[in-house]
Amino acid sequence: MEEIKIARKAWIVPLGAIGAIGALVVAGIIFNAADDPSVTSPGGVKAIAAFLVVVALLALFLIMRELFFPRYLIINEEGINNQFSFGLLKWNNIQSIGRFEGMVGGGKYRTYAHGIAIQVHDRDALLEQVTGTRRIGVRFSENKWGTPAVIYSSNWSLKMDLIEELLKKYMAEHDTGTGKGQVN
Repeated sequence: MEEIKIARKAWIVPLGAIGAIGALVVAGIIFNAADDPSVTSPGGVKAIAAFLVVVALLALFLIMRELFFPRYLIINEEGINNQFSFGLLKWNNIQSIGRFEGMVGGGKYRTYAHGIAIQVHDRDALLEQVTGTRRIGVRFSENKWGTPAVIYSSNWSLKMDLIEELLKKYMAEHDTGTGKGQVN
């Protein structure tokens, strides 16, 4: 079978650009207002404006990274490569593919999350290959959903049903004969 590349949702870049530009505009307005005689703490107002500039620059950096170095969910004969989260997961390390759904967050910030949970044989090997801040998300997935290999529905341009169908089709085709791989 051929390699399948699933892109992230298209609205992420324009929405981020609008937010970054808006933050820069608000920062400029706040910075100019700091010189007004009625402001009792111009240093504090300028610090808030500087913070908004830093946030906007970080957002612009992330947008540029997404434009020039986009991350995909790649399904091929090697395995599943989630460049957004857990990296390459080889077919012989996949135990089963299923769905998850539930609430995440706390208090008024609780939200519904759903997607595909991939049970793995060797969790430690998968966790070792994940580096940097991506490790936080992978550990959260393991604690919340019982597996470090999770594909959330909110990130990708294809519907979860289609992604799950593709994963199960590839898994059935690339089972290494060990009898380990099963499709839920």
